[in-house]
Amino acid sequence: MIRSIVVLAAIDWHFMRQRPQHLAREWARRDIDVLFVENTGTRSPALRDLPRIGNRLRMALFHDDAPGDSSDGVRVLSPVLPPYPYSPTAVKWSTQQLVRRIRSHLREKSILPEHAGLLLYIATPLALEIVHRIPWGVVAYDVLNDPKHSDMRVAKSEQTILGQADLIFFASEGLRRQYALDSQGILFRDGFPVDLIASDAPPISSFASLPKPRLLYLGGINRRIWPEAVAALCDAIPNGSVALVGPLTAADAQLPQRPNLHLFKSVTHYLQLAGFLRAADGGILPYRADTYSGRMHPAKLAEYLLFGLPIISVATEEMIRLKAAWPSGSIFLADDPADFAGAISEALSNNTPAAQQERITFAKSQSWTVRAEQFLTNLETAAALRGKP
Repeated sequence: MIRSIVVLAAIDWHFMRQRPQHLAREWARRDIDVLFVENTGTRSPALRDLPRIGNRLRMALFHDDAPGDSSDGVRVLSPVLPPYPYSPTAVKWSTQQLVRRIRSHLREKSILPEHAGLLLYIATPLALEIVHRIPWGVVAYDVLNDPKHSDMRVAKSEQTILGQADLIFFASEGLRRQYALDSQGILFRDGFPVDLIASDAPPISSFASLPKPRLLYLGGINRRIWPEAVAALCDAIPNGSVALVGPLTAADAQLPQRPNLHLFKSVTHYLQLAGFLRAADGGILPYRADTYSGRMHPAKLAEYLLFGLPIISVATEEMIRLKAAWPSGSIFLADDPADFAGAISEALSNNTPAAQQERITFAKSQSWTVRAEQFLTNLETAAALRGKP
């Protein structure tokens, strides 16, 4: 039986809430002990990483090992490790520190490693060492994107993890096919954060006062955003508003200059997003039309649909599949920036109360509570099989 799950994440706890945080919270609500290890580094640091490094140092000095949201019962570990994920010396030192902290946590909870699961969102040499140094009850690798896109040096350790993990999950069919694991890989779609719609967060006045229609993007403002797509969205509704809500995660992110483009970079709490979503007329996904972005399943889609918003997106590989799987009239696609005007017009003209309710009903049936239970069942089944002689 799995009593504890250690999540080796590729993001920090207080980043925009995504799949790792949703699963961790749901398991903690089921009285599963969860240790969420924040991003230990998947590439060499750059200047744009200085704010994140500074925040990690502050956490280490003043809130080391502090829980995340205490009501959720998740323990968050913010390790301060050398930012050189492919240096043998740094990996050796980091392994010693992290293994010590994980073992200490399990001892404190009186949990044997054999009753703990390791869930990987990174595939670095450090992650591989953590797999080997502790006799886990089950090891799973959850693939949300291709880490080799950021640094090809991860290929070797990732290949070993793919061969040794008990379970391999994929957030999209495109990723599963890319990894050629049709028989082994488990396609596991995201759930929907139903607790967000229950939030009583009021509309954000600075957003709700913008001219309508209001098109909303949630998430990191980074190099995945396609400037030409954002410009086309703004130009398609010159009397309306386009808002990008989320942290600026890349200093070199390029954005067009448009009078009706608005940035909200200082959101500090996940539930604040409800205030934006309630005042929006549509959710947008202006990502670059490349293979990397096209195979991702962006978490923000669940938030859009949960609030009944039509989704206007670049026609990526994953979005084409979701359009066929989700309720009719939920997703409107543009093959290139010139097509956004038509996609917006179609989305808004078909955004009836009945269509909104159909989207919400569908989203509620696929809650993270349901999905986390299904994920846990997979882990426990694999753990039971591993324990057989």
